[in-house]
Parts: sequence; structure tokens; C-alpha cells
Amino acid sequence: MNQLSPKLKAFSYLLFDTKANGFISKKELNAIIAEEGKGSGTSAFLSKERWAEMDWDHNGTISFEEFVFAFYAWVDDGEEEEDV
Repeated sequence: MNQLSPKLKAFSYLLFDTKANGFISKKELNAIIAEEGKGSGTSAFLSKERWAEMDWDHNGTISFEEFVFAFYAWVDDGEEEEDV
């Protein structure tokens, strides 16, 4: 698994937690995706499945811990294991 610096994790999270209130709401994430991805098809990013990957406790928000774990899972999924 990649080792990401704490600063990078916090910075990445705060890109989405624009109100810095400790969680990311679905509405907040949709607004950011819509603004940043105009015309690029990024709205498909926030499918029900993708949201469920991030919102483990199903409370309708994504905490920092949920965000970091999902981010690690996505990064790890894209890497191939090397045979030693």
C-alpha cells in the first residue's frame, strides 16, 4: 500500500470539506464535482456504489477516517503486486 504523507491526506480531504466542519456531505461533494467537472462526465464518479464505499456508517456524511480509508483502497486497487 502506498504511504501518503499526513499533509497530503489532510489537504486532499479539505479540498472536499470546504466548510472545514469535519465531514463531507453528499450535497457538498456533488457541488464540487459539478463545478470542477463541467462537461467531463465526472458526475458518474459519485454513483451510489462509490458513495457507499466512502460512507461506511451510512449517516449521510463522509468523515476524515472514511475518506482516507476509501482513498487508500482506490490507490491500492490500481497497483499491481510485484513478485519477489
